[in-house]
Amino acid sequence: MELVAGDKAGHEKSSKQLASVTKDYNDWRYGKLDPNVLRSKFDYNHLTLMRCGLDLGIETLTQEELADCFDEVCTCGGEHDGENLRKLRTRTIEMMERLRAG
Repeated sequence: MELVAGDKAGHEKSSKQLASVTKDYNDWRYGKLDPNVLRSKFDYNHLTLMRCGLDLGIETLTQEELADCFDEVCTCGGEHDGENLRKLRTRTIEMMERLRAG
């Protein structure tokens, strides 16, 4: 919705992003694209874990506690950076609020 509004307002960046999303959608629609391999700002598994954590109070954790939590429950096998997780949490909360308002 944000990209469509930006496109209508004449913002070139929004127009290019909208064209990219439309191409990906059509590629998926016609079996040319696996949605599991799309590039994203964040890993789908980490996003899913963060989303589930919102129902359990993860929004109250410090970034160090977030890193400790993900180190314990995430199956990716890597160490987690608290600052990156804090940013992911903020984006996830904002995304969920937009979906609720939508």
